[in-house]
Amino acid sequence: MTTKEQKIEAAVAAGEIPGLILLATDTADKFYYGKAIGNASLKPGAERPMTLDTTLAIASCTKIITTIAVLQCVERGQFGLDDDVSTVLGELHDLKVLKGFEEGTEAPILVPAKNKITLRHLLTHSSGIAYDFADPNMIRWRASTGHTPDIGESTPLLQRATLPLLFEPGEGFVYGYSLDWAGILVARLNNVSLEDYIQKNICEPLAITDLTFHLEKNEEVRAKLADFNFRMGGMTQFATPADPNGQLTWIPGRVWPDPVVEDYGGWGALTSGPSFMKVLVSILRNDGKLLRPGTVEDMFTDQLSTASKEMLNATLSIPEVNNYLGGTPLGLQKTWGLGGLIVLEDHTTGQKAGSLRWAGLPNLFWWIDRKVGLCGLYASQLVPTGDPKSMEWSTVFIQDMYERVERFRAKV
Repeated sequence: MTTKEQKIEAAVAAGEIPGLILLATDTADKFYYGKAIGNASLKPGAERPMTLDTTLAIASCTKIITTIAVLQCVERGQFGLDDDVSTVLGELHDLKVLKGFEEGTEAPILVPAKNKITLRHLLTHSSGIAYDFADPNMIRWRASTGHTPDIGESTPLLQRATLPLLFEPGEGFVYGYSLDWAGILVARLNNVSLEDYIQKNICEPLAITDLTFHLEKNEEVRAKLADFNFRMGGMTQFATPADPNGQLTWIPGRVWPDPVVEDYGGWGALTSGPSFMKVLVSILRNDGKLLRPGTVEDMFTDQLSTASKEMLNATLSIPEVNNYLGGTPLGLQKTWGLGGLIVLEDHTTGQKAGSLRWAGLPNLFWWIDRKVGLCGLYASQLVPTGDPKSMEWSTVFIQDMYERVERFRAKV
């Protein structure tokens, strides 16, 4: 009988998905799974194997790290979750809400926002701030200013993330630059760069030595960097590939700038799979190395207003959008905690209601399940995001880990 692990290995060997790093562990520190499969580069003539210490661009997996940094500031009394962030982030003062476009001229219709953006809004994507390179209305607004945004551009964050809002803060849900703003807040509150803050307050307590926003400052990390891969078959911006069985090809260079001009708290970190797992493990085990127990409890608590939750679930009811936004199970009710999406119902993989999970653009997926006592990471470097084959095989991996931990515990 072919095991799930063997099926995943066969899919990589057949070129169905690129090299993978697969990791999982439990609350008791007794169950562990770690495996690197396939190649870190598909460059013709220069293929090299994926190893557990391979450096990955973790993209939006950065968001839970930035969230933890923010929550540390809250614990110290530097800022409150419901404080007006414009008191520190002056750029977010007196924002306007985009209500549409004038017919014929494409001039944006902007009205002053009534609500203030709070820190809770930033951490839960309920601020109204979208990504200008992904949201259709923001792309249209950018076009009205004569600019077509791209994820690979090196425009400073304060320029690319100062945008009109799509709705009143606290009254909707849209994925965007909110965590990048939260990262700037951490830097300003502590008078250091976000990189330096994270090194001291997250990396040092967890003995992480290979996490950075700046490869140009850490050649050892750069030397282990995996290449990106692309699924052939045509795509629209951040949509599902036209052909989910399209051939994989090597991408020369990087998908986003290297070096970067600043620390992007929403998507800019690079590290290895095991180092990222240290963050998940600390939260799963509630070991006090990063956050107090009560703060960890808040991470797994529904943080959205009714209107925001309704908009989140309506957004994730569209399969293609759901794949882009974390690839969470379709048909299940969801909300947002602090650091990730909370699935409110049990799933057929074995994942329980109340689990926290999220993803990264190159088809990375992580989860923390406190009921079962299991966390894990499926990590590739494949674009476009929301790849259907990656959704399929990451689900197989998650189910395999739940079955393995159950068998392991039955033997103990």
